[in-house]
Amino acid sequence: MHNRLALLSVATAAIAAIALSTAPLARAQAEHGKADAKAAATSKAIAVLYPTEGSKVKGTITFTKANDGIRVEGEVMGLTPGKHGFHVHQFGDLSSSDGTSAGGHFNPTGDPHGARDAAKRHAGDFGNIEADDKGVAKVSFVDKHISLDGAK
Repeated sequence: MHNRLALLSVATAAIAAIALSTAPLARAQAEHGKADAKAAATSKAIAVLYPTEGSKVKGTITFTKANDGIRVEGEVMGLTPGKHGFHVHQFGDLSSSDGTSAGGHFNPTGDPHGARDAAKRHAGDFGNIEADDKGVAKVSFVDKHISLDGAK
């Protein structure tokens, strides 16, 4: 079970890179007159989860701005039934076969590790997701702690 937890959390590493790398580009385009600031703001990021070596875990997670935070939705397949840790990692680097190139949990504010509803936590801590008897976990929640446009 521990191995599956690590594989799932490593697979989400690309989320941080996708969500955070698009915001500076959008702001730069707005500053240079290529788009107005409102249109340039990042409103959606998509992370495709790829399995690490020896794993079959895969899926897609979408992050979309909502009035009350960021809506996180998607599906993760290839899991064992039960609960699995769900995290965004520091880097979108999936070059190592074991996923260690993704770094630790995304934590730009230096806060302690915590549950998704904790007042202070890593920005990349999303608690657990639960896979059904077919190994599929459906993800759907709104997170008020994260942003698609950099620090709040």
